[in-house]
Amino acid sequence: MYINPPLNDNTLALFEYSVRKVMSLGMMNETNTHAAWAALIFDYEKKSYMRSELMSKVKHDYSYYFSQDLQYSFEEEKIRENFPYLFGEDEELNLFELMSRALDAECTAQKDPRNQKRYKVSSCDRISTQEGQYIYKAQLIVDEGEDPHFTDGVSFIFLTKEAPYSCEVVEFDYANAILFFSSTRLIFVTSDCRVISDATMNTIALKKLLEELSEYNINKSYPLYKFLEGSTDKLKDIKHPPYPSYLEKYFVKDKSQFSAFKASLDKDITFIWGPPGTGKSYTLAAIIMALHSMPGERTAVCCLSNVAVDQLLSKVVKNITVEEPEMKRGEFYRAGRTQDELLLRTDFLFPDDAVSSKIRLMIKLYNKKLEGYRTTNQQFSNEAIEIKAQLKDAREELKEHTDYLINQVKVVFSTISNFVINPRLKDGLFDNLIVDEASMLAMPQLIALARNVSKRIILVGDFQQLSPITVAGIPVLKNNVFKLCGIDINHTNHPALRPLLNQRRSHPKLVEIINKPFYGGHLMTDNPKYNSIVARPPYSECVVGMCSVTEGMVRFTKGGTRQNFANSEAVMHLLDLYNEHEEDTFSIGVITPYTGQVSLLKALFSKREYSTDFQDRVKIGTVHTFQGSESDVIIFDMVDCSKFEKGKPYFGKIYANEQGEQLLNVAISRARHKLIVVCDPEYLKTSPGGSISDRSISIFNTLLKAQWTKI
Repeated sequence: MYINPPLNDNTLALFEYSVRKVMSLGMMNETNTHAAWAALIFDYEKKSYMRSELMSKVKHDYSYYFSQDLQYSFEEEKIRENFPYLFGEDEELNLFELMSRALDAECTAQKDPRNQKRYKVSSCDRISTQEGQYIYKAQLIVDEGEDPHFTDGVSFIFLTKEAPYSCEVVEFDYANAILFFSSTRLIFVTSDCRVISDATMNTIALKKLLEELSEYNINKSYPLYKFLEGSTDKLKDIKHPPYPSYLEKYFVKDKSQFSAFKASLDKDITFIWGPPGTGKSYTLAAIIMALHSMPGERTAVCCLSNVAVDQLLSKVVKNITVEEPEMKRGEFYRAGRTQDELLLRTDFLFPDDAVSSKIRLMIKLYNKKLEGYRTTNQQFSNEAIEIKAQLKDAREELKEHTDYLINQVKVVFSTISNFVINPRLKDGLFDNLIVDEASMLAMPQLIALARNVSKRIILVGDFQQLSPITVAGIPVLKNNVFKLCGIDINHTNHPALRPLLNQRRSHPKLVEIINKPFYGGHLMTDNPKYNSIVARPPYSECVVGMCSVTEGMVRFTKGGTRQNFANSEAVMHLLDLYNEHEEDTFSIGVITPYTGQVSLLKALFSKREYSTDFQDRVKIGTVHTFQGSESDVIIFDMVDCSKFEKGKPYFGKIYANEQGEQLLNVAISRARHKLIVVCDPEYLKTSPGGSISDRSISIFNTLLKAQWTKI
């Protein structure tokens, strides 16, 4: 039976085609090499490397549905469970059943060793005992190319031959791969110990919450019900008293921001489309102030990360300091654990009692001591780690002591994951919900956040940037809420959509690069200020500089990610040049798509004897870690080049299709004043691999024009 090739090459279409093709060949239960599967499935492609690339893309994005061996097979049972329509089974499942099944698959995929972060432990020693908990120091064995992330206070599993132990991160010495952690149990260390990051906790909590619900449990008068029945275009007017008059001045220069502000107050559903630098946070801060002024109304504000929560709350606090300096306590609350010292010093965010005042004072003293250790390069000494453990416990104690405020205050700020897990939040009653970076929000998360919201849902984000992260790749988890409501770059006439189109953050020349390809040329630049960073070397007087690296070579690490040593050396040379200007205080972001290159760059960076101040101003990470943040200068290391250690060169699948477009958009739009691209120009011209979209190629062509010219 002939199977028509997919009409487009997004990963879902490729996966569906692959399954149908394998079934038509009667090979669903057979095992083959990667090259054999590629030749059988994508035989319509003439070039073998292109067939292999397409197969790699399918297997990478849908790894849960393949066996683990080098010669692998399609896992029919798993595919049939989550994609019954591919087998001609028209199983009638309602949305909640589909989501529950999808979250089951996601949890299973997260537990798959291929998707877990596991690190062997070469040694582990107890360094102290503090009030019922034990502090340990573990030397990890990190494979080449891995980029381990351990955030203070995050839980993980320490697995011995005898038992698993639930632990919390105290500190991580990245350069030496030493993990400091706490446990409430005494650990009996054995040989062959492992540290395992557990990503299933939030998925399990979300599934459990949704299992308690159904479409019939959602109040039909609540705005969430319109998302369930597909009627978000039928808006309801919300009557409200006047908002504070001082908020009018915030929008004198930007009518699009004022339109979004007004709609957020006047309608039950508002989508605010905010491309980079158009003032999403600025507008949100004003909306939050207006909703706070509404008598008897309570608002929940949710962001993806703790950093994003603190950044948005800081903007609100700044407005309050200017407009309402006598703000009383018990009006705003930051749920969870903040590490922002300014917020910890903001009295109206905390109750006026002796316990919270004492804990906040202790946190301040701990931070001061730790800063002393850091300035003398002793931040990983046993004494410093003991203080860090006390600081972690103090933050947790402050959270537990003040959590009762969730049910009392008018405005609560929280991460999405904390909202799902915290009983006071997930079961709390709110009039309004605001979600920032909603382009990364899927339907299950929206239902968990909005099920008890009675008046307004305000979703803010940019659907042209990164989408929800999922391992299992099931559509109900992969599609963001904008897409589920029919909103994309080709469909922007939704009555609830309010675009912010005045770009004020980045240099106009940077906006030009992304404007037409990603935003249809609708962005208007309003940033005429000339910044001295542009005049400084490297690439003096150039807004965009192309750092040409023609002698590079791509190598694959054990984990399959990519590295390019020549590119990394070029990046370090650029950082050396910036480090020479000691009087400068601007921020620098180093972005690369591959975790292997991040690992290499961080290793080289740690060996440089940069000052503490310069280290604090440089951030190195993948594109995903930069979503929602910005830097004065962005160095974009593309890694891929014309020479491969083995095989023919081809662009990595991370650059392919819509995902590749989003990656380029995020990487370029993080820059405020200057963008330096480290790459092989000849490689950009040829764009080998065949999966690079026309939109991405147009970006490459624009960048190539900047190589030796001022733009």
